[in-house]
Amino acid sequence: GDEEESSRIDKSTLYTVGKVVHEFVSTNEEKLEVDGAVVAGIAQLLKKHAQSVVASDLESFATHAKRKVLKVV
Repeated sequence: GDEEESSRIDKSTLYTVGKVVHEFVSTNEEKLEVDGAVVAGIAQLLKKHAQSVVASDLESFATHAKRKVLKVV
């Protein structure tokens, strides 16, 4: 259901943020280490942003386009 989907999205977001952070750290000339809690915090901030700002933008776009359903691909 919705809870399983939310959990899947959370795990996917955490994995993707981890890969981006790892890529950034590995291309930096300085030796940096990033704690897993930092990656988890970034993933949580990203989720909150998506739930508020992005969702609001999508609703505004749907209203402007006179659509009740937006297809995300």
